[in-house]
Amino acid sequence: MAVGYFTVPAPTPEPYRYGLLSAAHLVTDNSAHWRLGLQYDTDACATGGIWDPRCTDPFTVTLTRTANANEFSVALVPAVGPYEMSVDGGAFAPVVDGATFVETTNPFTVIVRETTGLGRSVTISGIDPTSAQGTQYTGASSSFAPNDPKAAPGLAVGTADAFVVYAGVDCRIVGLVDSAAKARRRLEFVERRLVEERVWVQQLAVPSAVLPTGSTTAVSLKEGIAALEEALGDSYGGIGIIHSPEWLTPYLSDRKQIVPDGAKLRTSLGTKWAFGRGYLNTDPDGVAATTGTAWLYATGDAVVRRSEMLPVIDERSGATDLSINDALIIAERSYAVILDCVLFAVHVTLEGE
Repeated sequence: MAVGYFTVPAPTPEPYRYGLLSAAHLVTDNSAHWRLGLQYDTDACATGGIWDPRCTDPFTVTLTRTANANEFSVALVPAVGPYEMSVDGGAFAPVVDGATFVETTNPFTVIVRETTGLGRSVTISGIDPTSAQGTQYTGASSSFAPNDPKAAPGLAVGTADAFVVYAGVDCRIVGLVDSAAKARRRLEFVERRLVEERVWVQQLAVPSAVLPTGSTTAVSLKEGIAALEEALGDSYGGIGIIHSPEWLTPYLSDRKQIVPDGAKLRTSLGTKWAFGRGYLNTDPDGVAATTGTAWLYATGDAVVRRSEMLPVIDERSGATDLSINDALIIAERSYAVILDCVLFAVHVTLEGE
C-alpha cells in the first residue's frame, strides 16, 4: 500500500494583545525615506518656566542688636510676607517686620524664608549674641530676574533608529503551495515579540534611564508604580506608558494595578500599560533581575511606525538549495519606534504589597 502525506490547515493563532503595539499609536507607512531613521519634535516634555513680574527683586533680612542683652530686632524688606524664621536649628515660626527675639548660643544661625510665592530663603550665620548694641547682620535672598513670557522654549528633538524584523519558512520545492502567504503569516505572529525585544534592549533597559526611587534597591510594586507615576507627572505633559514583562500581570492584577479600558490596559491614574511578550527582565545595565524581583520602565507616549511587508523571497527567486530541493521563503518589515521624551526605571519586589 502506498503511503503519502497530505497538507491540512494548521490552527490559526489569535495574536496576543496588550503589548507595545497595543499601547502605542501604530502607523503603517509604506514610505521608504525613513528606513535609515526618524527625527521628531516633541511637545509634551516639561520644559516650561514661571514668569512672575511681582518677584523680580530679592528680599533682605537685617538683624540688629538692641539695647537689651542678647536681643535682636528683625527688619524685613519688603515688609509684606508672609515669612517664617528658624533660630539656631529650631522649628520655623511666623515672623513679621520689627519682631524681636533673644538667643544666647554663640555663635548662632538664623534662617528666614518665604512661605508662599517662590519659597526663597535667607541664611545668616556666625551671629554673636554678645556683640555691641547696634551691630547688624544682613542677608539677601536670590534674585529672580524677569524673563520674557512670550519667548517660547525650544522644542526637544529626538531620533528613532529603524530596524527590520523577518520570518519565513524552509520547505520543499516540490508541491510548494502558498509559500509567500505562509511566510507573511509567520511574520505576523512573531513580529510583535521581536519588536518588543529590540525596544527593551536598545531603548528601555539602557544606562540613561533615570531612577525615580533614587537607587536600584527593589521596592514594593505599589511603591514602584507610584514613583513612576510621580516622575511622569513631573516631567511629561501627556499620558505615558509603563513597560512591563508580560508575566508580571498576575502580580499587578492581584494588587489591583490594572484597569481595563477597551483595547488598552491602564493604571488607576490612566497611564497605559505595555505588557511585552518580548520584554526581558533586565536592569539599565542589561543585567538580569534577581529571583523575586522585576524591572519596570516608564516613557512618554509611543508611536510605532512600520512599513508594509516587503516582497518576500518566493519560490522563484528565493534562497534555494537544489541538492535537497529546499527553499527558504522570507517576509520582512521595517520598524521605527518613537518613545517620547522621558525614560524612568524602578526595581520592584514581587513579595508583599
